[in-house]
Amino acid sequence: MNVLVLATNGRDEASTRYRFYQYAPALEARGHSFELSAFYPALPSGSRSLPKKLRSWAGGIARQLVATLRSGRFDVVIVQRYVAPAVINEIARLVRTPIVYDFDDALWLSEKRPECDALCARARLVVAGNEYLAAHARTTSARVQVIPTVVDTDRFVPRAHTSDGPPVIGWIGSPSTFPYLDAMLPVLDALARTKSFRLRVIGAPRPLRLQNLRVEQPEWSDAAEPTLFSELDIGLYPLADDAWSRGKCGLKSIQYMACGVAHVASPVGVVREISADNETALWATTPEEWTRAIGRLLDDGELRARLTTAARARVVDAYSLRASTADWLAAIEGAAR
Repeated sequence: MNVLVLATNGRDEASTRYRFYQYAPALEARGHSFELSAFYPALPSGSRSLPKKLRSWAGGIARQLVATLRSGRFDVVIVQRYVAPAVINEIARLVRTPIVYDFDDALWLSEKRPECDALCARARLVVAGNEYLAAHARTTSARVQVIPTVVDTDRFVPRAHTSDGPPVIGWIGSPSTFPYLDAMLPVLDALARTKSFRLRVIGAPRPLRLQNLRVEQPEWSDAAEPTLFSELDIGLYPLADDAWSRGKCGLKSIQYMACGVAHVASPVGVVREISADNETALWATTPEEWTRAIGRLLDDGELRARLTTAARARVVDAYSLRASTADWLAAIEGAAR
């Protein structure tokens, strides 16, 4: 089987890494080959000049057009999120190449709704990251399968935590998700007046300055990501309780849990399925609940240990690459047939 992947971004985008690239070795081990064409080979920067942005868009359109014109040479096309979908749909109709449409955000709530709905209707199979997304896909498609976003639990592993120094509280994300943490910074700054801890933030769009707390901001890289998670003692996963957040696939919770990091999360959307309050994580909604939950984890090492042991087992069982690879391969191979 020869697979064409049309993605919005290259490997530095979490969706591309976690929803395709980590399955690529298993795909190749089955004797299949693949080619990936990204609209943006590297993540776009908001600071680039208009001419550079126009060249980037022109290059992306050219790449996707060439790849789509060649799609008849492939057995199946995986479309991730959205990539020149009008062109994809029209040309794919002509060449009759089966399409698998994979998406992991509530794209129909954005300006991408026409593309999202058109791809759901056209695809031979829609692969959604959670049931909330799948429910929308079923409004236009009868061929929908839920495959959660997972991690490789041979890479994301717990480390031995020592008692030297104050605990490290951390958040790892991206500029697009930073506003969720930004709303939490006053809570952390106030907590630092009575509790001893270090704060580490990775993926913020700007340097952070707090009154009572110095913020560590190391650089992110794909290779270092598992270590960056495992070095934390307490993780934070704040979300807004809105329709967009309910479409998220809970990857941050899964990464914390796989790495043996006790975490506090907003009980929004799929987070309520991935974790359980006071069993594999602590849930918090209001600033007072966040302050109380973080304080409990700072004060109680035994609580942290209990949560992380159960959390690691939960991820290995239900949200690991090992647990989901067979389903993913079966979905792609089935669509090609």
